[in-house]
Amino acid sequence: MIPLGFLVNAGPYQDYQQVREQLRAEEEEVALLESENATYVGEIERLQKDSYVEALARRELTYARPGEDVFIVKNLPDGPVETVERTAEETGGPLESMVRSLGGLF
Repeated sequence: MIPLGFLVNAGPYQDYQQVREQLRAEEEEVALLESENATYVGEIERLQKDSYVEALARRELTYARPGEDVFIVKNLPDGPVETVERTAEETGGPLESMVRSLGGLF
């Protein structure tokens, strides 16, 4: 009698197990999508701030404010760049300072 009851319920039990496994997979996907959504919501909040948009435009598009000069330096060496502190008398003007700074790269 017991084996017959087991055989009768075997099909529904397998269906139940499959549905539980599918539910577990769907819950994992929902958690992943909620995390992704939180990332996008944070990015939207940052994009609503002018200072973030300006910094993004400067970094990604090399935009500058009127009167600013943009210098794009390619093929920088890997690792930290050596800097030397100088007094105001040693540095000269901004052009001399930039030329000295770039001189170490070549």
